[in-house]
Amino acid sequence: MNHVCSQLSQPDQSGQQTCISWTEQTYVPPLSNADRDVYLAYAFGLFAFVWGIRRVLSMFGG
Repeated sequence: MNHVCSQLSQPDQSGQQTCISWTEQTYVPPLSNADRDVYLAYAFGLFAFVWGIRRVLSMFGG
């Protein structure tokens, strides 16, 4: 889990700023249950497709 600065202070006399507020940085957006189900169905379908193609190819000596 990473934290990033969300608010900087005003520059001081030397022009330096400091962080006033930190927030967590997320890489994966939050998913609803419906979105999760769509992604799982897609992954399962892709797995089944590749498995089926491999089965067909193995029947023909591939």
